[in-house]
Amino acid sequence: MLLQEMKIGRGVEIYITRDAYRYRVASKVEGVAPGKAHVSLISAGTRVFAFRPSDYIEVIYKENDKMWKFSGVKMCLSALDGFQTHLIETTNEAEVFNRRDTFRLPIMTAMEIIRYSPVSSEYAGNLDRINMDAPAQELILKGIEKSTVKVVVKDISESGVGFHSPIQMNVGDRVRVTLKTKTSNLICDGVIIREVEQIWGKYKLFYGGTFTKVDKNLAKFIFAQQRLLLSKGRTT
Repeated sequence: MLLQEMKIGRGVEIYITRDAYRYRVASKVEGVAPGKAHVSLISAGTRVFAFRPSDYIEVIYKENDKMWKFSGVKMCLSALDGFQTHLIETTNEAEVFNRRDTFRLPIMTAMEIIRYSPVSSEYAGNLDRINMDAPAQELILKGIEKSTVKVVVKDISESGVGFHSPIQMNVGDRVRVTLKTKTSNLICDGVIIREVEQIWGKYKLFYGGTFTKVDKNLAKFIFAQQRLLLSKGRTT
């Protein structure tokens, strides 16, 4: 799969590793040329995402039942037919990608997460533009409520998290999960994409979330824990 083989209108996921974090954004293919693909402008309100030369960027493209991953691409602002776009550039072929191969670390750990939810449906659009580090009073002026919820995290991966909740949340709510390790706290921000009625003790609901921003050391932590689990399996 080459960039120019992508079909116009198809969605793409873009992962950007920058400084201490890994970000996820979504866009749509608007046009292609050899070694290039224009995607819809990535922005929140009036703020346009600015890519840097030092960013490490991966693009995941899905067509029918197959997925491909382009690694180490370059991205910048561009234009197509008079409209602003973001441009993906690489002459390298993509590799076949299977999200199900992503290891989900089973942790089954009780912890507090931070939930960001609109006070009513008319404020739901503000979730795309919030600063999750802003004080609660500032958020409430934008119609966003910030609260702490005690959940049980079932598993976590580089791309998302699954947890049991004692209260009902909404698909689209934002969440912040802080994974405490021996050396540091790994902060991961995400959005709830799935709700399932699933009884586990006093918990009746299960939620799945996809990460939009994670500590770049999360992958190293998960890999180390995976090796530890495999090691224990060999010795039992």
